[in-house]
Amino acid sequence: LPYFSAEDRREYLESLLRESKKEEAAPVLDDDSLNDILARTYGFRVQNILLHMHASVQHHLQFQPCLSRGVQGSH
Repeated sequence: LPYFSAEDRREYLESLLRESKKEEAAPVLDDDSLNDILARTYGFRVQNILLHMHASVQHHLQFQPCLSRGVQGSH
């Protein structure tokens, strides 16, 4: 097992405290703020992604019976 001096342990614990204080100081974003950041950064909103996913699932469920019977559906 590695040996850590008292000074090493103290430095390590102090670094943990500094990191903890940084995390406490970080702002907590609400959904709208997060959406705004994503829209500015990536050009989309989470709500749009969820709507697209919902439409995709609905489309899949609509055509699943046709596909399982081997019937070709028109898209």
